[in-house]
Amino acid sequence: MAEPTLAERTNGTRPRELLLDIASLSKTFPGQVALDGASFHVRAGEVHALLGLNGSGKSTLIKILSGYHREDPGAEVRIFGTPVAAHGAKAAFPGRVAMLHQDLGLIANMSVAENMGLGARFVTDAVGRIRWREQRAVAAQACGRLGLAVDPRAKVADLDASTRVLVGMARAIQSLDQVSGSLVFADEPTAALGRADVERVFRGLRELAGAGAGVVVVTHRLEEVLAFCDSLTVLRDGRTIAEGPTADMDKPTLASLLTGRADAGSGHLADPERPAGAPQGAGRAPVLQVRSLRGHVVDHLTFDVAPGEVVGVAGVVGSGREEVGALLVGAVRRCRGEVSVRGKVLGPGRQHSARAGVGYVPPDRKRQGLLARMSVAQNVTVSAEVSRFGGAMLDRGRADRVIDEWIRRVSLDPPDPRRRVSLLSGGNQQKVVLSRWLRLDPAVFVLDDPMQGVDFSAKAAIYTIIRETAARGSGVVLISSDSIELADVADRVLVLREGRVAAELHGRDLTSERIIMEVEG
Repeated sequence: MAEPTLAERTNGTRPRELLLDIASLSKTFPGQVALDGASFHVRAGEVHALLGLNGSGKSTLIKILSGYHREDPGAEVRIFGTPVAAHGAKAAFPGRVAMLHQDLGLIANMSVAENMGLGARFVTDAVGRIRWREQRAVAAQACGRLGLAVDPRAKVADLDASTRVLVGMARAIQSLDQVSGSLVFADEPTAALGRADVERVFRGLRELAGAGAGVVVVTHRLEEVLAFCDSLTVLRDGRTIAEGPTADMDKPTLASLLTGRADAGSGHLADPERPAGAPQGAGRAPVLQVRSLRGHVVDHLTFDVAPGEVVGVAGVVGSGREEVGALLVGAVRRCRGEVSVRGKVLGPGRQHSARAGVGYVPPDRKRQGLLARMSVAQNVTVSAEVSRFGGAMLDRGRADRVIDEWIRRVSLDPPDPRRRVSLLSGGNQQKVVLSRWLRLDPAVFVLDDPMQGVDFSAKAAIYTIIRETAARGSGVVLISSDSIELADVADRVLVLREGRVAAELHGRDLTSERIIMEVEG
């Protein structure tokens, strides 16, 4: 675990070569500033962590460097000492920049050698036939750069999770002319890995740094940063908040930099003077009871939600957080345990939870929550699954009144019921999804990462909607990857690690910094 820092490796000599030098990098989307004059510097021979909460701008920065987005005018960018446009970084230096995306892009039913060939190029003879012996040797050599010994003939589907990540990384760097002096970007390479596999992946990354590459790792895990990275950059609200060696940092300092909150009691919208005693809802009969709920990752999850209570669920990718919502509403086939609403045990299947009065806002609103080709009015009033609520079919006059009421209550912009929902901004699309369920007065409202792609002003409005829903007596489960959101809106937060509840925070303990620290373990 104890790796030498950059300062220790350079041993007092002049700093290593500056491979990437970015200043004044900005990117503006309609209604949103994603990057605001950010700076970013990476040197040869270091593992450099890029940190930031959701919406901080780190994904936008990586997408610019990969050529997916074009930066705003005014950026100053040098790569390998050459002034270039940031969005042209990878294209300008095809043999010196490699990127490992979170979606590895490996084909499971093909071998390691075949995946390597598809990712870069196959070794062929003069007439284009693949020379398989040499192709397997090239694949083995690329894996060997990361200290990975794997049979090139092995199917990717048969490999464990950490080996698949390393194979994806090997494929990404296979296109490099040489490792020394190159830039390697790894986006959340350990997101779905357990602790035992994390160290193995970072050993591979350090092999690259040891060979002279500049390695950039995007991660949420502070423990990884402090244990394995030499330096870091922290982004917040599109700006560079901190840069420097990890040796100068600890977990509380990083948590404060990420959130911008230095005091332990800050940030709760509904109750700024949060009491230190029992959580909201204590002593009342629960509206939702969950007992020994199990899924692919979630393991014996048990908790209650009282009427009027907002219970948050936090955890890194792979902790089980992502499947809690689908498990609660019966949308996962491999589900065991018991979910009860107002004392009634739900049967399997989404329709049973809907009939029992469970509203659900899924994480992917475009594919799972909206009828994109239909109007706002049609999306608000459609209730194909909710016959329990009554009023699934509304007469025209009543429908118009309902639609007008909810357009006003959620401050939809523009307030046009005939507008196709696909033409709305992300925040207004989410308001439409919320309206569909809220008009039916759900007993339990499950929201799964509801602020994805939602701008600041819409977030504030949606936070208010959530609190008002609880105030009317609904039990709310807020599943979120945003610690600030959870600290601001929830009455208590369950922190998941490896499928189980590792901590429960409420009262004065419920701060964004504490959530981050508990999530990291």
